[in-house]
Amino acid sequence: DKGKPEGLEGGILMIPPARSSTTAFNSANIAIMKGNTAGNFTVRNCLFNNACNYGIQVAHGEGTFAASNNVFVANRMAALEIRGRVNKPNVVKAEIINNTVIFTWSRTIEMNDMGYAVRGMNGCDYNISGNILALSSFAGYDGGRVESPGRVKHISLDKNLFFLNKQADMTAPGAGMFQRLWVE
Repeated sequence: DKGKPEGLEGGILMIPPARSSTTAFNSANIAIMKGNTAGNFTVRNCLFNNACNYGIQVAHGEGTFAASNNVFVANRMAALEIRGRVNKPNVVKAEIINNTVIFTWSRTIEMNDMGYAVRGMNGCDYNISGNILALSSFAGYDGGRVESPGRVKHISLDKNLFFLNKQADMTAPGAGMFQRLWVE
């Protein structure tokens, strides 16, 4: 019942098979959009709202995965997570452009794990531009993954608006688990 708003039966999302009380509700434990993609794949002008696990979580093959002009609200773990699924450097690209991503929630009630607007995974180069990345329970952009030796991930963060992210605007490798970085 922690954080339970007046008039609601429960205060937190309960992923099956967890059940804290007879009034807890079960929910789907999947992303709104999940799977394998390849080539030039575009998601545009969509709303991703209240995802239990990720708004978009895909493994992309050669080509470009583009997400533009979408709205992501109140998703859990990460709003967007695109990773490369081929064993060739710099052939998978993610274009994250002009999206609004707000209220991305943690995996845990303690708010100490996950909660990223955009999660930069391995095997994929990123162009993240013109987005609003705000009010995440961890960070607006997670760049804490380290590529395999000999590989370089190209990341461009340009003209994004970061505000009121709880633990950092961006994370990067280093300083133990990762560094927490803030944007002025």
